[in-house]
Amino acid sequence: MFTLKTDKVLANALFLAFVSLLFAGCGGNSDSSSSPTTSIYYTVSFYDSNLDLVRTQSATNATVINLAAIDGGVWYKANESTAIKSYTINQSINFYETASVVEITDQVGLDNIRTNLLGHFILTDDIALTDSSGFDAQGWVSIGNYNTPFSGILNGNGHTISGLWMNRTASNNEYDGLFGSVSNGVIKNLGVETSDEGVEGYNYVGIIAGIITNSTITNSYTKGSISGRNSVGGIAGFVYTDAKIARSYSSSNVYGAWDGVGGIAGTVQGAPMGISAGSALIADSYTTGNVSGAASWVGGIAGNVQRQAVINNCYAKGDISGVSSVGGIAGRVYYMSNITNNAAINNLVEGLSYFGAIVGENGSVNTANNMIKNNFVLDMIGVAGGSVLKTKSELQTQKTYSDDINGDGLGGLGWNFGNDDANPWQVTEDGYPKLYWE
Repeated sequence: MFTLKTDKVLANALFLAFVSLLFAGCGGNSDSSSSPTTSIYYTVSFYDSNLDLVRTQSATNATVINLAAIDGGVWYKANESTAIKSYTINQSINFYETASVVEITDQVGLDNIRTNLLGHFILTDDIALTDSSGFDAQGWVSIGNYNTPFSGILNGNGHTISGLWMNRTASNNEYDGLFGSVSNGVIKNLGVETSDEGVEGYNYVGIIAGIITNSTITNSYTKGSISGRNSVGGIAGFVYTDAKIARSYSSSNVYGAWDGVGGIAGTVQGAPMGISAGSALIADSYTTGNVSGAASWVGGIAGNVQRQAVINNCYAKGDISGVSSVGGIAGRVYYMSNITNNAAINNLVEGLSYFGAIVGENGSVNTANNMIKNNFVLDMIGVAGGSVLKTKSELQTQKTYSDDINGDGLGGLGWNFGNDDANPWQVTEDGYPKLYWE
């Protein structure tokens, strides 16, 4: 199990105080005459409509909770559609603001997500993919496809799915991963690890998702190996329109035989030409795996970044190699896209043409349309546009990032240090900048 921060503040002060008083006043709690050795304690957790954890409370056996008095009084048990007014504690239990939330405890439950693509799901245990549920002869069958995507919520709840593998390299295979396609959906707090065989696909291949559209993946990680042809990524193959990957990392090794290969995503693309709204985003994330491609657009974070796409507050450590348009952060940047506040600390970035420490190719018709600035590069791998060359020792001190080296009075390169999304960076004594949630 791994620990990740939730997307929202765990509770507001009034809610915390109210529920604490509620539990304190309920029957069944031990009084001063009770022996502490005879008390049995259970964990009671509350999740809001987004499946974010609101509060966890320890309660003794036989405590009666007046649920009707808590935050509007509409709470449900897992798999139930009728709200309950009170509950006598006799086990650890979760309550939800949304009806019919499905708690997944095993591989069969994970496989059953495909029967309810609009559902709300939460993992209550790690899952090792060891039997045939969800598999055919070519490996795991992706949940959701381009025409019928997953549009619900999956909260991994800090748990890991391990043993994922597939071998779907035929040219008619597209959109493969744990999920094939996610549209208007949410995946959070989830770890996915491949088996030794890894994930092999054709186009739009990612360990968590082949493609995400108007969707988010947050507080998640992947580990293992993945390969394919076009748009291959360690977390998602294609991040499209108003889609976001944040506070996530991949230690996976990624290989692509053609265009668009990245440590986090193969392709990050905002709104199509002619549509002003919609900016695809990768933020506050990092990679440690190696990324390689046999053709073009290979990057430590993303291979192809185009049409109002953004990579912000990320770093890449792995070796990056390809033929053309190879970058420590992004392979190719095109049409009003931004690469800002990133660190390329790769040991190797190499290609035959158009390669650079931050960006391999700035490919806009008017390169000024792209914003590539305030990025740092380890001096051993060379210099690229929009980057500042620094030695290893310099990159190990916060002063490098926070001094007003631009002379604009804004301080350093605009990197913000702290413990939240607005101030995501920290510098440790023994290395490079890290993200606060690591």
